[in-house]
Amino acid sequence: MVKRIFEFTILHEGWEMDNDGWVTEDEKGVHELHTTNHGMATTMTKGELIGAIKETRDCLEGLLKAAELMGYME
Repeated sequence: MVKRIFEFTILHEGWEMDNDGWVTEDEKGVHELHTTNHGMATTMTKGELIGAIKETRDCLEGLLKAAELMGYME
């Protein structure tokens, strides 16, 4: 039996759908990454995960810099 052991949100620049991600574990303890693509469940590769992390970091850095320039960050 495969079970979901962790769920997370994926942020996509300019795309408001397919934000769900999850990790599953099978009976042998093997983990697998999953996400959606146009609303359908699919596996997620290591490269896709790394790309999503980079995209989110880049976005966060931009938001933090804007807040700093506006004096909102102390």
